[in-house]
Amino acid sequence: MAYKNPRKEDSCIHSNAIVKIITPPAQPFQDQDLRGLNFFLEKMALSLDQRSPHLWGTIAPQLASSTLALRHGLVALSGIYEQKVYGTNSKEYSLSSYNTAIRMLLNNKKQPVKLVDQLLGCLLFIVIEFLQGNIPMAVELIKVGRRIIFACRQIRKTATQQAFLEPIADTFRRLDAHILELCHHALEPSLSFGKCWNYLDSERKPPDILNFTDQVQACHRLGLLLNTWQVARRSGLVNHAKFHEVLLQWRQKFESLQDVDHKTKINRGMWWQELEIMFLLQAELDRVSQVFSISNQAWDNYEEKFLKIVSLAEEFVSTPGVSIPVFSLCPNITTVMLRTVIRCRSPEIRRRAIQVIEVANTQEGLLKPEWTLQITRRIVALEEEGLSVKHAKDIPETSRLRDVSIDWDASAPSALNVKYYIKGKAIVERLGPES
Repeated sequence: MAYKNPRKEDSCIHSNAIVKIITPPAQPFQDQDLRGLNFFLEKMALSLDQRSPHLWGTIAPQLASSTLALRHGLVALSGIYEQKVYGTNSKEYSLSSYNTAIRMLLNNKKQPVKLVDQLLGCLLFIVIEFLQGNIPMAVELIKVGRRIIFACRQIRKTATQQAFLEPIADTFRRLDAHILELCHHALEPSLSFGKCWNYLDSERKPPDILNFTDQVQACHRLGLLLNTWQVARRSGLVNHAKFHEVLLQWRQKFESLQDVDHKTKINRGMWWQELEIMFLLQAELDRVSQVFSISNQAWDNYEEKFLKIVSLAEEFVSTPGVSIPVFSLCPNITTVMLRTVIRCRSPEIRRRAIQVIEVANTQEGLLKPEWTLQITRRIVALEEEGLSVKHAKDIPETSRLRDVSIDWDASAPSALNVKYYIKGKAIVERLGPES
């Protein structure tokens, strides 16, 4: 199947989506800084994380306009993104702005930086490191963000501070799950957000997964449930029965919503997104709860679901007018296709999933598109080696991948490895062009 990449080279959003900065600037804008901020608003803000448009379109520029360190961080992020995607702008100036932002946030004895500014600065730095492929540093920054968030629990906050903190902390929650899913041993689960929903206030009630009025909100709430479940599973504290109960309640309410039209769903990427999240939760919960065998062959029972997921993803990437961002902070379509290749052994379906990854050509969090293609193609090659595979059942249990993880040596963090757990051993290969 042939696709036409719908990505527009000039912009991911329209100029009329630019958000007005309402806070007076801390200091007058320099020309190059103003250019960087305008680029961020015009080209990046609403595509950086479609689950948190308010954070990147309003909160981040508003805080950056009143806090000089955050302004330098936003200018650095904008410049590094522009240089990476368009080959324009000065990388030296961007890195200089990045170093300035770090110094200003660290050397804050004379003028202490508010916790919310520290947390947003940490998030900006994570995005910069993701864009540069520096995964170990991004992971260390996520750990810093965890500590800042837990520190926020110890202080009283105004309603405005709370409103700023919540979307930033929710983004960290999704990053937490993203890293734990792909880099199993990178984060210590004991400090993970999944253990306590009330990570902003000790008195705060758990977010209500059923608190939604439309399908966009419903998918966001379900995503929170998926993230929490992933973290809880890694930490060994998952309550399968409770997750089953909540998932069923969510589905009942979701199905009671007035359905949006097919075109709207496709433009929002909701067809495949809502289906994949719900299916993944249900299938994994069934599997781990031993409703059926824990063997990898159990996934073969879901082949029809996998086919629907991939078909909807194909429709999404080939729909005219749909713009796929060059970079998005949290998992999206590429990650969905990676999960499909890991779990589905149908040779046709998993190859179609790989083709979607190739056409989308987008980086999601730490997953550069070339890395995702390398991993998925290698999984297929390892599982089908020496076999004539026409159907999923042609791959025996002994030849099936048990897990895959990105790892690195602390003594050489720039050298990333992929560990493929298969046939009772871990096959370690270099991630990147050197492999």
